[in-house]
Amino acid sequence: MTLGYDMPVSPRGPSESERIAALEAELARARDSERLLRSLLDAAPDFIVEISAGGIIQFVNRVAPGLLAEQVVGSNITEFLEPEYHGVALRAVAEAVETGATASFDSRGTGAHGELRHYHSRVARVTHEGREATALMIASDVSELRSTHLKLAESEEKLELAVEASEIGTWSWERPRDAVQWDSRTCAIFGVPPAEAPSTVDGYLSRVHPDDRERVTRAVERAVETGVYDDLEHRILVRDEVRWVICRGRASRGPSGSVDRLVGAILDITERRMAQEQRLTSQKLEAVGQLAAGIAHNFNNMLAAILPNLELAQRRAPVGAHAHIEAARTAAERAGRMVRQLVLFAGGGHRSERRPESIHEVVARTIDMATATLEPSLKVALSVSQRPAVAQVDAGQLEQVILNILLNARDAYEPGQGGVVRVSVDVEAGADGEQVVITLADDASGMPEEVRRRVFEPFFTTKGVGKGTGLGLATSYAIIRDHAGAIECESRLGEGTTFVIRLPGSTEPPLQVTRGTPRASARGSERVLVVDDEEMVRRVVADILQHAGYEVASAGNGHEALDALRQTGFALLILDLRMPGIGGEEVIVQTRKLSPATRVVCFTGTDSDVEGVDAMLTKPVGAEELLETVREVLDR
Repeated sequence: MTLGYDMPVSPRGPSESERIAALEAELARARDSERLLRSLLDAAPDFIVEISAGGIIQFVNRVAPGLLAEQVVGSNITEFLEPEYHGVALRAVAEAVETGATASFDSRGTGAHGELRHYHSRVARVTHEGREATALMIASDVSELRSTHLKLAESEEKLELAVEASEIGTWSWERPRDAVQWDSRTCAIFGVPPAEAPSTVDGYLSRVHPDDRERVTRAVERAVETGVYDDLEHRILVRDEVRWVICRGRASRGPSGSVDRLVGAILDITERRMAQEQRLTSQKLEAVGQLAAGIAHNFNNMLAAILPNLELAQRRAPVGAHAHIEAARTAAERAGRMVRQLVLFAGGGHRSERRPESIHEVVARTIDMATATLEPSLKVALSVSQRPAVAQVDAGQLEQVILNILLNARDAYEPGQGGVVRVSVDVEAGADGEQVVITLADDASGMPEEVRRRVFEPFFTTKGVGKGTGLGLATSYAIIRDHAGAIECESRLGEGTTFVIRLPGSTEPPLQVTRGTPRASARGSERVLVVDDEEMVRRVVADILQHAGYEVASAGNGHEALDALRQTGFALLILDLRMPGIGGEEVIVQTRKLSPATRVVCFTGTDSDVEGVDAMLTKPVGAEELLETVREVLDR
């Protein structure tokens, strides 16, 4: 049936029951979300607190054991913080509410059962419809983390102090980035400020001594290849100074299995290295000295026969042969001087008398003597301390040391080359009292390290044939050592050479010594017994004495000497100390028992300080010295 007009038809909406069901489902979801949120809040390890702008707690997800929720909610947050943190907490809450920016602060407050705990809190603004905004604070208990951090900081501080006390520097190298890092101690070892520390391997190698760079490079390459960084000693350049260091490191491998990092430590061992070098040098020179002592004894015996025979031959030979004999005698005397230097180096020379001397005067006197032998273009500049510099020395031996060094300085310059040798005398405080320090520094060409290390070795010389024996500095070393002092040499090629002599200072005033005059006549008629196991020496000494009027008997060993003393009286005994069988010292003891009035002269090449001796003659000895000594002893 059709109606006469159209009527609108409304779509059918949800029924009342459907709307109720939808609302119940939404409510269930909300309850589930609330339960989930509640579970999350309950399970959260942090305290989640809603706070008003004034600091009043409006909600807390949980409370610490020992507290009740009703004690917390409604209270001001400051009631649970130490007083010193009240201001920072309230400012953070106010800032978050007013600006909406997240704030944070650290504090100490009440924890479980009233225990104080450390917290790190973050604060954010929460907006609400129809009421004022509040702040949401999440407070994390960081007590254990802070304790761990403090322990770590303390451990790092102790490690830093230990490293600082040990003067060990640390370094690292990241191989993929070629990035080198040094700590402050490593920078100090290399003498560079941290801002100038090298950042690459090439930068580090540029500070290694040129002679050691290849060795250091190979060590790094080997560590990269094998994963093992061996201990490495090498030299570095610290401004104009050469220093020694030892490096120890460890290699670390990356994910690919190849070495991508080296870390390690470095220690300056310059002083230890120098002490070791001095010890080795001393041991080597001691061994050479022992060898020299044996050689000197044999040479002395031969020269003791050669020199007097040449003197006697010259008296009897025709005039035409005098020049040849004189040349032979000059060569023998030169050999004798070399042997005496060897004996002195070996520590067996006669210990000369030492007295307090003004080192200022000794040095000045030696410079005056040396001036005649130096090139006119070579100047010697002397500066002395204001304080008196006095030491117990043999002035003659110290003059020899200074003269040896000045002559070596002269030879270091090219002919005609000008230069200045600066000599200074100072007084310094030492571990065992004051020291007198003599410094001689030239500005010549210097010497390489391998030469410098050997300057005190006997017979080592860089001079041409006939220009040096190599005994001058060796003798100087022995003289200063025998004076309980030390002598050092520092030199760099192209920068000159410096010798430093250190002698124990003396508080006694210098002595003024008056020299005696030599005797005019040395003849005599007394009975003399010559005892030496070398027949040539016995024969020539007897010949010299007989020509001077003495009555002479000879003995080849200690037994014969004592037999002769038992049978006949002698005014003088000339005795070699080093003989097979009964030695010279035992003969002296027996002589004092058999014939107390007999004078004794020791005839030796190396030994010294023998008790019961009236005089000592050092082989080789000339005829005049022999006769004058004999006469002087007999006339006492």
